[in-house]
Amino acid sequence: MSVSQIATAVQWFAVVLMTTQAFIVHADERQPVEGSEATAEQLEFFEKKVRPLLVEHCYQCHSVDAERVEGDLLLDSRQAHVDGGDSGPAIVPGDAESSLLIEALRFESYEMPPKGKLPDEQIDIFVQWINSGARWPNEAAPQAATDRPNFDLQQRKSEFWIWQPIKDSAAPQVNDQSWPKNAIDHFVLAKLEAAGLSPTTDADRSALLRRVSFDLIGLPPSPEQVQAFLADDSPQALATVVDELLQSAHFGERWGRHWLDLVRYAESRGHEFDNDTPNAYQYRDYVIRALNADLPYDQFVREHIAGDLIDQPRLHPEKRFNESVLGTGFWFLGEWVHSPVDIRQDEADRFDNMLDVMSKTFLGVTVACARCHDHKFDAISTADYYSLSGFLQSSDYRQVRFESMQANGRLSQQLASVNRKYQEQLIGLLQSQGLQSPNQTSYLTDPSIVVDFGNLAQREFRQDGHVFGVAPQRAGDLSLTPEGNVQVATASLAVNDLIWNGLESVTSGTVRSSSAVARLPKSGRTLRSPTFQLEHGDVHCLVEGTGHIVACVDSHRLVAGPLHKQTVVPVKAGQRWVRLDLARYLDHRLHLEFIPAKDSQLSVRLITQGLTGPGLQEIDRKLAAIDGPYQAYAETASKLLKTQTEQQVEERIFADFENGTYQGWKVTGEAFGTIPQTLETIAPYQGRINGIGKFFVNSHNIRPGGDVAKGDHLTGTLTSAEFKIDFDLMEFLVGGGNHKGKTCVNLLIDGQPVLSVTGKANNQMSLNTWDLRAFAGKTAQIQVVDDHRTGWGNIGIDHIVFKTFVTENESVPSELSVAEIEAQRITRAWKAERDAIAAQIVRRSQVAPAMLDGSGEDDRILIRGNASKPGDKEPRHFLTAISGNAPLSIAQGSGRVELAAAINDPANPLTGRVIANRVWHHLMGRGIVPTTDDFGVLGQRPTHPELLDHLATEFRQQGQSIKSLIRYVVLSRTYQLSSHASDAALQADPKNLLWHHQPPRRLQGEVIRDSLLALSGRLDSTAFGPPIPVHLTAFMDGRGRPGKSGPLDGAGRRSIYLSVRRNFLSPFMLTFDTPVPFSSMGRRNVSNVPAQALILMNDPLVAELSNQWGHRAIQQIGGDDQAALEQRVNWMYLSGFGRPATDQEQQVAVNYLLAQAKTRGVPTNDEQLWSNFAHVLVNTKEFIFLR
Repeated sequence: MSVSQIATAVQWFAVVLMTTQAFIVHADERQPVEGSEATAEQLEFFEKKVRPLLVEHCYQCHSVDAERVEGDLLLDSRQAHVDGGDSGPAIVPGDAESSLLIEALRFESYEMPPKGKLPDEQIDIFVQWINSGARWPNEAAPQAATDRPNFDLQQRKSEFWIWQPIKDSAAPQVNDQSWPKNAIDHFVLAKLEAAGLSPTTDADRSALLRRVSFDLIGLPPSPEQVQAFLADDSPQALATVVDELLQSAHFGERWGRHWLDLVRYAESRGHEFDNDTPNAYQYRDYVIRALNADLPYDQFVREHIAGDLIDQPRLHPEKRFNESVLGTGFWFLGEWVHSPVDIRQDEADRFDNMLDVMSKTFLGVTVACARCHDHKFDAISTADYYSLSGFLQSSDYRQVRFESMQANGRLSQQLASVNRKYQEQLIGLLQSQGLQSPNQTSYLTDPSIVVDFGNLAQREFRQDGHVFGVAPQRAGDLSLTPEGNVQVATASLAVNDLIWNGLESVTSGTVRSSSAVARLPKSGRTLRSPTFQLEHGDVHCLVEGTGHIVACVDSHRLVAGPLHKQTVVPVKAGQRWVRLDLARYLDHRLHLEFIPAKDSQLSVRLITQGLTGPGLQEIDRKLAAIDGPYQAYAETASKLLKTQTEQQVEERIFADFENGTYQGWKVTGEAFGTIPQTLETIAPYQGRINGIGKFFVNSHNIRPGGDVAKGDHLTGTLTSAEFKIDFDLMEFLVGGGNHKGKTCVNLLIDGQPVLSVTGKANNQMSLNTWDLRAFAGKTAQIQVVDDHRTGWGNIGIDHIVFKTFVTENESVPSELSVAEIEAQRITRAWKAERDAIAAQIVRRSQVAPAMLDGSGEDDRILIRGNASKPGDKEPRHFLTAISGNAPLSIAQGSGRVELAAAINDPANPLTGRVIANRVWHHLMGRGIVPTTDDFGVLGQRPTHPELLDHLATEFRQQGQSIKSLIRYVVLSRTYQLSSHASDAALQADPKNLLWHHQPPRRLQGEVIRDSLLALSGRLDSTAFGPPIPVHLTAFMDGRGRPGKSGPLDGAGRRSIYLSVRRNFLSPFMLTFDTPVPFSSMGRRNVSNVPAQALILMNDPLVAELSNQWGHRAIQQIGGDDQAALEQRVNWMYLSGFGRPATDQEQQVAVNYLLAQAKTRGVPTNDEQLWSNFAHVLVNTKEFIFLR
């Protein structure tokens, strides 16, 4: 545009601002000016950041409790800071650079504290505090300790509203009985009437449709939807629209963004290099799916706190992967430091953030304010804080193979059962030959051994995945290699099964990952030791194989650079004792993780600390004495068990039924039907059967008409043609009932059974082998019998194979002992079943951040929050004010299952109130408790406490359905009020605390961007998947900058799918108050700053999408005559503002467009003309506000 064109557009823009929905301007003018009192966020910053530093570093010399007050300076109240001491005022509120306190902390004049200068980041906290006004809670200056009242938790509980039980009061009576639409309106109107006020009028229908569309799905209604709604005058018109919006896939995207604010969602760790939070987007997608599915909130909470421990996890309805475990990812969305010097302090800080987010999100209280001392105001003790920290001490981080964990978990149990079955058979066979396994009567008891995997309690055997089996291998156990060779264990240890080789864990959206740990093939293949205290720097592990050992000290995992590189140690082939030099971590908690190299085996036997060469040699000597008998046993057993690999065998299939007939067999009775069966012709509950090929014999088949009820009732026989026994072995699969002579397979000679086998009361067929050399030359038949009419009255058979032993010179077959033949049969059957399981293993899976249960631990109370000053242990329990301080009864592990139950307990008054208040806040613009994340003393009181309890009760009665609660609020008359307030109401209630009107609300940054995409026609509605890289401007620079910039329009995807990198947040989003992801933000700031107008006027994305909106308008309404011009203007008002243009707006717009077309010498359907017009509409208040 030329300068003159811009000037003309600005003039027209001014007219539009004056004429378009002037109520917004008026309403804004009437909003009260923010007072000078401290905000809840400022007070929380003081309590969490400033006061702990004062307590730790200043109060010893500058508080009323100091033995001697230095410099006559007290720093334990705001006024004391302002008054100062001998040298003058300590602070100048609002001006840190002029404050003596900052000079002293920087060692520029005085040098305080005298023990040493504070870290720069702590000094910055004081700077930020002073510059924001040095906010301090409204509390009396402290007196001498002898006069100060004790922390009385029970008194605080009894005196404050949030700890009281939820009470559902009956809807109050109102004078105007015609006004309420539901109980919500009774509660609101009763308060208005008591104040002598009346609610304003209802919002016009176009405003209401636009409001509910943005509130529920975050997108504008289309012109067609607006016109259809305005034309529908039925009483159910709004309810119909609301139900459609609640069922939209976009619902979860809009409300998912609200939730992501609470859990400080980001896809990078921040700090120096902004390393990835790998696969964080999987949690984002989980939230969207859960909200769209209207997952009951108590289940949603349970999955967040302990989704990895749910016995029957929720599965994706189509893909059948584990949804529940993904909820635990929220714990790990915080910032991580890559090389903390004080690793224990770093853990304390991470835990503090995790507890802060958890307690605000679900409970609406600031538990983190009790980290250094009992909460200054709420009924929350320091003991409560560290009792909750214990749940985190007892848990661990992983990248979980969520797509495969359910299927592979079942296969792991099947594999254990199969292994156990065939081990027992082979051990029984060895015993029949007089070979007994030794009995291990003693274990090493050396105090230097911290973990003995051969003598580990089952509850302490933990792994991520299944590759190490369901328990450690015991000396004397038998295992099978992939080639089918039997191995005899000579020691008790943990070892991975090679059947799991080939696992592929998929990470998507990688931008920057410098973590040495993240590069290891850990997911689904990591053995975890119990946690122990490091008492000596020399740690040795007795291992065999190849892989890595990771020492996870104080839960630190972002190992990047040289500082903590000694915590990651390779295991090389041929090594026996692997040393970890952990001297710098003495007295720290840690556990070790063992990761086999890709497609390799790693066994782990012992972890020791404090031993050197001689000590390790002594351990080896003792182990040799323990292992000796097992080595002798293994040597003898192997001689018998090796035979199966040395004998060549010829095979021929006698019957596999793959022609789909019983050709060559005689059928009697009804049990076997007329043809062999398939998986489609048997009852689904029989499972996969384990047949080979498509067809098999099964007497429990589906009868004509689909009846399976008589499957066990029918009887019959199936008999083969005669054959000559000119072979050695007969192998076949058999399954079904275990009734001798009744449900069986017989070998008939001269019409009489000489061998017989039944099923095992299991429909899954297993391999059976008969040695027929004793019947060589005889004529025989195979007979399948079903002569049982009740439970397990069925039999199945498949794949009958005749086998002949062959020697190299093709002479007479070699003579094998019965035991050797049986060993061969068992081993072959074992391998067949293992191969069948191996074929079902899900080897490729996506991964996501999630929790893994660790050793159950109670955390220690840190004196004044100082990680270097641990005090007494505090047993794990929930908040004392709610459930007392008795330790939770924890079955095993972390106790997070029990914690989730306590949070969801109906006796807990916090959870229901908090979520009900959040829903109200997002729909009404302000919560009933305005401080949505802090219901405590520092927060604001509820304006309508009875209404809040009513909503919480209604929520529980409706099955904790978020969608039902939203529908309930949206269909209230209170929600549907106009944003025009009367002068009398504004004068009596200027802050609208009584809800006499619906305040205008500005759209959030994501919604503004998504609206532009929708209007331009560029919106790509594709859901889920890796984030779209952030578009990098020239000003977005620094360490950790992504190597590739994303597209300007984010590939047209909704804003929730754009990458959120802590150090490179979208300038557009930040301008419109999208929160920095540090802690919970249930109530976003709503600013009104020049940058917002500038970005709507100048941002390249806004300009581009405005151009496309204008182009789309021409496509929708063709022509260049007056009628087309007017229709096009009206279409843009319908699409942009959700309403038709007024006559005045129509006239102003048409006159402007005609004048511009004439000045520029272009037709009235010129694309640039309409692009400019679209850009002007975007810059009106109505575009970014809900009326």
